[in-house]
Amino acid sequence: MVIPILCVIGICIVGTTCYAFFSSNATYFTQWVYIPINIFFIYTLYVHIKKLRQNQPVLIISKDMVQINDSSPPVLFLRTAMTSWKIELNDDGYFLFIETADTKHKTNISWLEKPPTEIEKIFQEYIGS
Repeated sequence: MVIPILCVIGICIVGTTCYAFFSSNATYFTQWVYIPINIFFIYTLYVHIKKLRQNQPVLIISKDMVQINDSSPPVLFLRTAMTSWKIELNDDGYFLFIETADTKHKTNISWLEKPPTEIEKIFQEYIGS
């Protein structure tokens, strides 16, 4: 899922650059508008490629804990501390909600390799309902 997104972002960078600097319809103002847009696209591309190159697991599930590596530092939930968990579909994609007595955590799992149904089965097998 990540690689097609990176391809789309790359195409957007090339397309906006070609339009802004090589099109006869583009004005001086258009060129200055597309510079920040391209900087945003390049930054987004950089962040995703960096995450892809790290090649570390985002979600680690075992019998006694769940570790989420989507932020720095990683978030660790002990099985005994978890009060509930669920996977829901929102407008922005599939999210894993983990709740403990102290905190609630929300993680987007739409972009992971395994589909949300398979992640839910793994959770039920290792953590329980």
